[in-house]
Formats: sequence, C-alpha cells, structure tokens
Amino acid sequence: MANGDGMARLKAAAKARPQGDPREAHEAASKVAEWTTPARLVSARPAPLDPACLPKVFANWATELATALEVDQSMTVLAALATISMGLLAKAKIVLRSEPDDSGKPWTQPPNLYCAPVAHPSERKTPVYEAAIEPLLAREEKLLKTHAEDLELRTEEVKTAEARQGELRRRLSKADDAAERSKLKVELDLASLEVVAARKRVPKDVKLLISDVHPQTLARFLADVGGACGVATDEGDGPFSLLKKSDDGDEGAHFGVWLTGYDGSWGRTKRKDVMFSGSPNLAAQVFCQEQVLRSLGRGPAAHGLGFTARWLYGCCERMAGRRTNATGLMKKSTQAAFNDAVTRLLEIPVLPHSEALLYLDDDAQALFDSYRDEVEKLQDESTPMGAVAASSQWLGKQAGRVGRIALCLHAASRAFEERPLIGRVSAETMKAAIALGRATTEHAAYAFGVMSSSTTTDSAVAVLKWLASHPTKVTQPATASASFMVRDLLAGTHRQFKEGRADLDPVLRVLVDFSWLKLDQPGLRLESTQVFRVNPALWTNPELYRADGLPTQASANKAGATGTQHLVKQALPNSAYVLTPSGPERACEECQTAPALADGTRCEPCQQVANEEVRQ
Repeated sequence: MANGDGMARLKAAAKARPQGDPREAHEAASKVAEWTTPARLVSARPAPLDPACLPKVFANWATELATALEVDQSMTVLAALATISMGLLAKAKIVLRSEPDDSGKPWTQPPNLYCAPVAHPSERKTPVYEAAIEPLLAREEKLLKTHAEDLELRTEEVKTAEARQGELRRRLSKADDAAERSKLKVELDLASLEVVAARKRVPKDVKLLISDVHPQTLARFLADVGGACGVATDEGDGPFSLLKKSDDGDEGAHFGVWLTGYDGSWGRTKRKDVMFSGSPNLAAQVFCQEQVLRSLGRGPAAHGLGFTARWLYGCCERMAGRRTNATGLMKKSTQAAFNDAVTRLLEIPVLPHSEALLYLDDDAQALFDSYRDEVEKLQDESTPMGAVAASSQWLGKQAGRVGRIALCLHAASRAFEERPLIGRVSAETMKAAIALGRATTEHAAYAFGVMSSSTTTDSAVAVLKWLASHPTKVTQPATASASFMVRDLLAGTHRQFKEGRADLDPVLRVLVDFSWLKLDQPGLRLESTQVFRVNPALWTNPELYRADGLPTQASANKAGATGTQHLVKQALPNSAYVLTPSGPERACEECQTAPALADGTRCEPCQQVANEEVRQ
C-alpha cells in the first residue's frame, strides 16, 4: 500500500504542475528544434493552365466547364486545344522560319497536337471528354448522311466498270481472229483504266475520330479516311499502354504511325495486311491517370523513340473529396458556341495538293525567336530538365510545339470569319502561345518527375502515408516526440515489403537521409523493436510527400482549425481522436470517448481499471 500511496502522490504532483511550466516548454522547444524541414519526396504540382490564353469562345467554354464540373482547368484547356487541332488537320502549316534550312525548305509545323490531361481516378474526365468531342461527333453524323448517297452512286459506277472489264476478258479468251484480239486488248486496257478511275471516285470514309490506338488499326483507319483523323479516349492509358508492350517485346507495339502522324511527314507503314502510304496527320486527346505515367516511365522504349516527348501534359490537381457539387451546369449557349466554332474549323476545305501556309508578323517572329533561345538554354545539362534525357527530348520539340499552338489559336480566333487561314499570326497570338508553352513546360517537368520516380522513393512515400493514416501505431502523433516501432510498421505494410527488413531498410535509410525519420536507439540489437522518431512535418506539411490534395496547415487554419492535431483530425476523419476543450487529443483505445493519458494509450479511468485487474 505504501508503494501505491507513493505513486498516487507522484501522479497528484504531476497533475498539480502548472500548465505553463517552463521546464515542459523548454523540453518541447528543444525537441522541435531538433527537426529541420525534410526533403520533398514529390514534385510540387504546377499551377493550372490559364484558359485566358485561348480565344474568347474557347476560353469561356474551358472556364465554365471546369467550374461546373469542379475539375482542374488544365483538363479543359488541353481538351479545347486538342479539339481545335483536330479541326485543322491537313489544312494548314505555320512558317516559323522563312529562310530555308539545309534541305532548302523553310521551317514549318502542322497543327497536330498530342494532348494528355493527367488526373487521378474519379476526377470527372469522361464528362470533359464527351463535351470536347461533341462537335466532332455531330459533324461526323451530318457527313455520313450525305456520304451514304454519294457512296452508293460511286459504288455502282465501280461495279459497272468491273463488269465491263470482266466481259472483255471473257471475249478476249474466246477470240481466235488476230485483228479481233488486238481490238479487244485495246478495249480491255481502256476498261481497266476506267475501273481505276471509278475506284478513285469512291469517297473516303468520313469518320473523324477513333478510340482504338493500336498502330495496325490506326494505319487501316488512316487509309480508309484519307490520312487525317483524331484519336480520343478517356480510358486512362490509351496509347501509353503500347509502351509497356514494347518493353515486354511485343512486336505489335510499333510507333511508326504515331511518330509520322505527329510530324505530318510522308511515310509508308506496313503492318501485316495493312499498307498506308502518304502523309498521315494525327491529333490526340488522351485522358490518363498519373499511375500510368509512373509505370511507363521506367521502360527504355518510351523515351528512346521520343514518344513521350511529343505530348503536352496537363497534370491536374485532385479535386475529389473537396467538391461542393453545388456549382450548377454549364450554360447551353456556351457549349453551343463551342460546337459552332469547332464546326466552322471542320468545314474548312482541304487543299488537294498542299496545306495553306501561315506566316508570323515581324513582332511575332521576334517573340518566337526569343522564346526559342529561352528553350534552348533550358536544355543545358546544368538545368533540372536538361540533365534528364527524356525531358531534354521534350524541350527539343517545345519551340515547334509552341508554333503549332500559335497556329491553332490564330485559326480558332478567326473561326467565324469567311477565310480563317489567311493573314499573319500576330504578336498577341504568339504571346498567348508562349504563355501556354511556359506553363506546359512546368507540367512536363512534373510529369517526367513522376515517370522517373524510383521504387524506393515510391515506397518511402507509402511508409509516410501509412504512418499518417495509422495514428494508433504512432506514439504521441502530430508532435515533435512522435515515434513508432519497426515491427508495427512491418505488420501494417507486410504486403508491400514481402522480404521484411531486407525490403524496408533501404526505404528507412532514404527517410532518415531526407530528415523524415531518426533512429531513437541506434545501439539496439533487436531490429524488430527499433524505434524511429517521426518529423512532425508528416502532419504539418503533407504536401512534401503527397500530391493528392491532402489539406495543408494553411487550409486547415482557413477552415477554422488550429494546431497540428486539428489538421490530423481534418485530414483523417476516422482517426482515433476526440475533441477536448483544449483541442483534439488521442482517444482512449478502450472506451474511444475520453482522451488517453499523455504516457499511455488509455484514459485515466480505464487505466485504473486495468491496473486493478493486474493487481488482482
């Protein structure tokens, strides 16, 4: 009993200690001072693309659609650019340098753009995709009605010519007289020419879009439609799935059509029974998930062929979980104006032998030349993007890509004029194109950072996320004294670290090197009971290790919460915390209603019951 009375007196003395005891304040301050800001494990997500860079009709559409669906504006801006590009395929080129190069030709670029909005699951990609292709599908349906009648007439002409050819062949095989045979041969040659001419008069397929991205299917489709089409899909991986097949040795994953379709240059593609010869022109709108980029970037084929260097990336912020669903719908007039503008671009006739050429005015040329020098400097090996081969390849195509954007913006701004593809590209248009070019460079840097992330870094992020989402496994979470035991971490992540400490140790070393963790007992031999202390930045600065929209300290304070534990309560609504007059505190594991003692996992009443049971 004496020992019990002594413990009771010690507890009473501890409770009697003033709340603002200077010893406790000094101890807490010293622990906080031990920690430095840890290294960032994920790239900072870039700012959304600005719809104001687009012509008014398209800017209104991108802004209102993003507001109505509560999605990142980068998604709608890239969707608008891709749709404009599809409306201009094989119709125009922009001259970026009038002086001929070594080949004796000026430097030109087609309007072909490959756009890839990158977003997490459940980010409403499909509604944006459907709104963007709506005018293309409407135009396709209208063309099919007139196409059917012409196709039937021209097909009958081919049948008649082929019947005439067959009849002459039969008569020639039965003729015995030399003069008659000579006459029939001449008639057969003329009939054969008529068959060829009749077949050429058969109109090509009028389909404007395809969602199947396999090169063999794409080559066949291009041959059917005359060499120009748009590729649109919201299936998440689209053409990027071909990169994985190429790495695995799949012979079918051939990128010839994709590479020449981007450049708009002449080429001949033969895949099994399909032959396409000509100048294919492709524009693409592919919505994909960030995990797709993470998986494809580790394969050599992706960057070796320059496939990933041809895309405009828009890395969208995660909005799921923060949407209000009270913004209403986009105005019907906005979608109608968008549809009308795209239809006007689609109605521009294709010249039979060459595209229209658009030139820059003097001020626009000066702006472009300056931007080209700017991009050239970014490719230096001393810069972050220039030091990585894949992103350096992307920068090598960025100047020409900005020229393509300028061409699209110029035509889109004149969509309602009688002749959209005349006049010189102005300085204002070039400024808008360069602004989009600089913004997409930041998005590309983020995308290539995702592609190049190592398995160890991904595992380190997974460990931090596990610690943040399991506060009951962390002693004194969200404080400078937070710590955890390795065996608890292994038990919770055994599926990821199947080899135990052999897999986990490299990850722990990275986290220690990056100042996220500290080994609390370096000399301990029993590795399973090793204790690591956790940097409180795990709770106060989650943006340093996750880019999925977890609320930061600033957003928590804005919502009316104060202190790191309030942040944990907001970020982890199902965590074991209870509200007290002084703020949220860790809940007792027994009753789940009262706050636990600072040195334990139970509240005072539950701890007394447990002690009594032990004594009995």
